[in-house]
Amino acid sequence: MKPIKILIVEDEYIISEKLAHNLKGTGYIVLNIVRSGEEAVKEIKTETPDIIIMDIKLDGKLDGIETAKEISKTNLVPIIYLTGLTDPNTFNRAKKTSPASFLTKPYNQVDINNAIELALHNATLAGSMKSEIIETGDKNLFILNDRIFVKDSKNCFKKIEIDDIFFIEGGGSYSTINTIDGKYTTSYTLKAIEKRIDNKNLLRIHRSYLINLNKVERIIGRNHVILEIIEANSSTEDITLGPNKTGRYEKKKISIGPEYRKTLDRHIRFI
Repeated sequence: MKPIKILIVEDEYIISEKLAHNLKGTGYIVLNIVRSGEEAVKEIKTETPDIIIMDIKLDGKLDGIETAKEISKTNLVPIIYLTGLTDPNTFNRAKKTSPASFLTKPYNQVDINNAIELALHNATLAGSMKSEIIETGDKNLFILNDRIFVKDSKNCFKKIEIDDIFFIEGGGSYSTINTIDGKYTTSYTLKAIEKRIDNKNLLRIHRSYLINLNKVERIIGRNHVILEIIEANSSTEDITLGPNKTGRYEKKKISIGPEYRKTLDRHIRFI
């Protein structure tokens, strides 16, 4: 899983450094700390964060609200306002930008953690992307079209890219997500995940398997598919997977359930 990437837009040095330290300590990645709206707009052109935490009063010509408007023209990133301005006019201006949350200074880390969770909960991206939440007790799983967010033992949300998934295996009351980076078990059924995910590359081919069609190497007859799984961080037969990733190939044969064969035929063109 990959840590969520956060951009901090804050012109007060002590606050920004403390916030960055707290976020890193929780397990998030702080992409950068910038002091002005102009820097923020420039920064997201280099790398898009998953969440922005932004003050409203900033250095430069753009305040946080105007910066949010500029960013929304090209990137739909959840924005959490963190400000010392609490007057009705500022709040009403901020509200028009549909922020993920509006926090006032001084803040505490619990407020920040809750705001991040709320931002993921309410995330609704453009086009065909949608977000859903599955709730069981005090655990959360957030699903978007191209990624899944899961909460770890430190109450920090981590990201699994859909493109990095080989298959998801159901095991009754839980599921195991098999990815380039390893295996991750969640306390959610395969049916619950399938019901909420909307990605054309993930397809149910068996009552116990949801596979990534992009990872299919072969289809044998009408009964099995072969996925070429990469076992991450293996010490033998190393191959390059990307930055700082090595592993070895492993074949995974998955049976095609008779009731799912027609669905598979519609998604894969046979010659």
